[in-house]
Amino acid sequence: MSTEAPIDGDLFCPRCQYNLRGLEGDRCPECGEVFDRTTLHVSRIPWVHRKQVGRFRAYWRTVWLVVFRTGEFCREFQRPVSYLAAEHFRWTTILHAQIALLLAYWPAMHFLFRRWAIAYGVLDAPTVSIGLFGLVQMSLFFCLIGLTGVPSWLLHPRHLPVDLQNRAVAMSLYACAPLAWMPAALAIVALGILHGSVTTQMGTLQVISWLPVGVTGTAAGLLLLAPCWVVLMRLATMRVPKSVRRGFDMGAFVPVLWGLVVLLTCLVIPAVVIYIVIFVASLS
Repeated sequence: MSTEAPIDGDLFCPRCQYNLRGLEGDRCPECGEVFDRTTLHVSRIPWVHRKQVGRFRAYWRTVWLVVFRTGEFCREFQRPVSYLAAEHFRWTTILHAQIALLLAYWPAMHFLFRRWAIAYGVLDAPTVSIGLFGLVQMSLFFCLIGLTGVPSWLLHPRHLPVDLQNRAVAMSLYACAPLAWMPAALAIVALGILHGSVTTQMGTLQVISWLPVGVTGTAAGLLLLAPCWVVLMRLATMRVPKSVRRGFDMGAFVPVLWGLVVLLTCLVIPAVVIYIVIFVASLS
């Protein structure tokens, strides 16, 4: 007869996700999996232990865990996951990406828009330039918020226990980890901008000069979002192990929502703001 004290919290079997609350032994009664009671309730996500190991080291260790050791990261679903820590990681990643976008804005304006601005005299006025700067940064900021928040809308089906729903939402917030590569993605785009500028100066057709920008921009987008999608797919199949189809359905739906977020924050909202500004200016 087992002498172990009953498990007094919601801990789940690493294999079948059976709730082990009240169990006195170390073997799952549902599937027979043997587990370690001493480590099952301790999160191994480095960010959770940032006060002990340091924020910088914990952040990049978590990025490495999520992106390159995805299976190990997804198995953390078995253990309690702090929603506050996950939300803190998400906002840290958003801030990191936003700073990179902020620093890249003025060089991009110089190389990509300078010729068009001089030709039409659009950005000569400092007020217009500053206004455009604020609009672009605001759009990108809300775009990052939307992209990193989309998964949490999908990973909490009501048929799951509330604790599992909360864990799934918290885990989905860590899927934004690949956005930490934003500086590398912007460097790739910068190569396309530089190449496009060179081809224009050599007398190539203007449409050709945009081709490198489009190619490198697509590559940068895949660098950032494809790993996020892979992590979410793994999480989707992990949350309901017996329903792989649900995971693939969710995986197909996430890129659609991402596209809608980009369309709304980077095109629709800026277009509405510009229209309002022009309309108000025309009344004066």
